[in-house]
This record gives sequence, structure tokens and C-alpha cells, in this order.
Amino acid sequence: CLYLLLWAEYTEENLDETRHPVSYWLELIHDLAPNSPIILIKNQVDRVDTLPARPPELVNADLPGVKQIRQDVKISAMQYRGIKSLKAHIEEVIDELKYRVCLELPTSWLQVEKGIKQINQKTIPFAHFQQLCIKAGVSDAKWLANYLHKTGVLFYREGTFQDQVILDQNWVIEAVYRLFDPKDKKHLIERMQGSFKGTDTEIFWPEASNTEREIYLGFMSDCCICYQPNHHAWVKKPFAERDFIIPSLLPKTSHAQIFWCINEKDDWLLEVDFPFLHRSIIERLIVKLGENSQTSNPWRYGIGCETEHGNVLMECQYENTAISNKGRLLFHLRGSQLEQLLYNIRKLVKKVSPHSRYQEYLTKAGIKETLEAFVEREASGNHSTQSKTMNKTVKLFISYSHVDESHKDELEICLKNIKRRCPQLEYWEDRQMFAGEPVDEQILTRLEAADIVVLLISRNFFASDYCFTIEMEKALKRYVEKENILTPIIIRTTADWNDFDIGKITVLPKDGLPLNDWSDEDKFWESVQIGIRRQVERLTELRE
Repeated sequence: CLYLLLWAEYTEENLDETRHPVSYWLELIHDLAPNSPIILIKNQVDRVDTLPARPPELVNADLPGVKQIRQDVKISAMQYRGIKSLKAHIEEVIDELKYRVCLELPTSWLQVEKGIKQINQKTIPFAHFQQLCIKAGVSDAKWLANYLHKTGVLFYREGTFQDQVILDQNWVIEAVYRLFDPKDKKHLIERMQGSFKGTDTEIFWPEASNTEREIYLGFMSDCCICYQPNHHAWVKKPFAERDFIIPSLLPKTSHAQIFWCINEKDDWLLEVDFPFLHRSIIERLIVKLGENSQTSNPWRYGIGCETEHGNVLMECQYENTAISNKGRLLFHLRGSQLEQLLYNIRKLVKKVSPHSRYQEYLTKAGIKETLEAFVEREASGNHSTQSKTMNKTVKLFISYSHVDESHKDELEICLKNIKRRCPQLEYWEDRQMFAGEPVDEQILTRLEAADIVVLLISRNFFASDYCFTIEMEKALKRYVEKENILTPIIIRTTADWNDFDIGKITVLPKDGLPLNDWSDEDKFWESVQIGIRRQVERLTELRE
């Protein structure tokens, strides 16, 4: 994806607020997406313009993210200066990205997206979205909603926002921003110590309905900028009685360290050193620890809490923020189940960190040791049963030319019918990819993991360099090494196909006749379905 990084020489922030340099945000983008291009935009040049579009702090090309900058431009949004030039730069970079990440989408998906854009509403019930999908011929509405959520078309999380799909995200974002605006509600919430009840939202958003206010806080919770302490205990309570906390508006100091008192000899200390400690990491840790703890005492730079496995005191320490983004998190651990508590904290740190560029140290009984990189252990309990279930899964990969999409759809119908008898079957094709993720990496990972590879043979398949030289060759190599079952299906007459290595492999249907030579297409696909089902059943029996 393309990132736009906006900065200005003059800001209206309060003097007591932290003003992060451009390099701070540049490094964050680098950690989130090290291969994504960046356009650096200097705004408000009508007010102050003494510095170049690329600030002097970025002269060091080795700084994280600097090499990702494709363009740096100056604009004045107020006077509309430089906007046309900026648009041209954006179009140029996006045009280049098309050749790096190009994903053809089914017309049915585009029909749903078009239908969404024609709805003049801020939100719609998920049931309404399902109707749009049914009308367009999309079978899995939840999957498409998740895809459109990831690509920014809408905002949806199953079971949240009263199961509403947010179509107008700007409407929610503008409402949320009011809570952080110094000219609006920010200072009020700070005077409330960053904590408030659902009923207080009538003061924050007096013009909004109760449903809308709940949607706003649901959106904030989903983005980890707000949480409900010990949220499991509040599920059945009315919205007005629930407690909410915004970590960034909490007090800067706390008595939690005092309550923790002097370190006890059996305490453990986990130190996590970050070369780049972004504020979002701290807030996510406060949110996750606070919402899952029985009792907690949060402040802006840490939290003390009681968990089922022991007590935790998390503190944040920064080096000189004027010259470095380095920081350290200290986790003081106390209790009778410290091994499990340590594991849980390390797992949480890994989950909320956008990068693994951090080092962990553990101090026990005064002895400090460097920890190896965290590796999540397999689930306990019915381990053998889980392993067997996992091993029974039969993974099938579909390789085809997009020209033959209609035939691929017919094959999927067969696979869905097989799955009703053989639920262990999992099949994958490239339409299931998410935009923004590396295409080759996704395809080849799935291909390498496949137990069965189905090739839809046609002259377009052979004409496709990707299908022929990459997917088929890699599948053939694994077939020769007896690591998969290769299943060619002749869907259209293809001259000389059996002169290649693939021609030595038994095809489906069994007679090897192409689809267009069958008088009844249903009989063709019936034969294909029976053949693949037998392969799945045979693999399952071998594993048992």
C-alpha cells in the first residue's frame, strides 16, 4: 500500500504535549510495512515555510523508512496549493503498485461494493449486507465483509457495533476525534482522569443517539484506543453503567508503584528493550492487560493489575526522546504461577508489537539473563487429539488461468459437495488472497503446503507463464518427491499438452476427454467430484 506522511512546521498542539519528529512516524511506517512506498507531504506552507519538504533530520539515508520515500511535496490545503501535483504523484505511485500487487476480483464482489456506495446511510445491519451479497451471487458474506474491512471500504467486526456495518468511517472518526481535540472534549476527559461511564457520553456527543454513541466507543475499543476494565464482568450491564478508559488521556503519574512497594525476593523482572518504542505499543498493552484483569490501576505510561496467574506492574521508560526513539518496558511479576505469567506477558508483547526488533531480559533472584526469541508453545490439554485432527486436514490447491474462471467456479461447487462428506478438506485458490499482502509469498506458501494440487488444463493455462513455469513446475517437483497428489483436469481442448511431463500423470475424468467433448457437462463434473473425493478419502485413511 501507499503511505502519505503529513507534517507541518507549525502546530497548534499544547506545549506540554509530546511533539514527535517526522523520523518517529517514518520509523513506525517502516515497522508496519517495510516495502511500502511513502509520499512525504509538508502542509501549511502558507503559514510557515522555512524548511524543505524533507526535514533536515532525514538527511541520513540509513534512518528506518527514509529509503521508502518516493516523493516529498509541499502543499497548502487551506489555499489548495500543490494539491494537483500531489494527486499526480499519488496516481503515479499507485499505477506502479498495480504491477507489484495485482489482484483480479470477481465481478460479484465489485457489484456488492457498488451497491454499498449507492446506500446513503452511515451504517447498515449486517443482514442488509448479506442481502446485497445474495443478490450479487456472493455465497460467503462474512468473508467478503472481512475483505472489504481490510481494504478500507467499510468497517465491520462480527458481533460488535450491534452487528452494524459502518459504511461512513469518516462519520465515526470525526466523532472520535472530538474526544482528543484540545478545543473540544480532551481537557474534560483529562479532568475525569481518562475514565468515564457510558452515561457520560451524552456530554461528549449530545447530538448522537444511544446506538450511535455505543458504536463510537465500540469503534474506539476495536482500535485499542479505549477499553472497558475487566470487560467480561460488564457484558450484561446496560451501556450507561459501563466503565470506559482512554489510555492516552490517563494521568501521567500513578500511585501503583507505591502500592507495589519494595521488590520482594521472589519477584521476577522482565525487561523489553525496543530500538523504537511507539506509543501505540504501550497503549495496546494497557488495553489488553486492563480489559482482562480482575482489578487494575492504569496510568498513561503503565498499569498495575491482578491476573489469574499473578500480579503485574508494567512501567515504560524512554531514553532521551529528543535524539532517540528507544524505550524500555519493565514488567514486575509477582505471584505463585510466575512461569505462566511470564509466558502470557511475552506472548502479549509479541502480539502487540509491529516488529520483532526487541530484546528481552529476565531477572530472577538478582541474576539477569538474556532470553531467546519468544516461541508460542502448542496448546495444552488434548494435545494428541488436536494433532491428529490437524494432521487429518487435506489441503487442496487450485491452479488455473483467470480466463477459465467459470470452470474454476464449477470445480468449487464440486469441492463444496465433497466437503459435506469430508469436512477435513480445505481448498484454496488465489481469489482468497487479501490485498496488500505479497502475492508470490501467499501463492507459493499454499502450493508448498498442498496435499492435492488440481490443474485446470487449457491452452490459456499453458500460455500463462505463472501457471506453467511457476505453479505447475513446483507442483511437479513435489509430485516427483511424493509430497503431493497432482490432478490435471482437461477443461478445454489443448494441443500437445500430453507431450509435457504433466501428460504422464493420470487425469480427471478418467478417460482424459476435455469438457467440450462431453455431451453432458454435469456428467463431466460428477466424474471429477468422485475422483477428487476418492483422493481425499484415501489420504485420510493413510493418515489414520
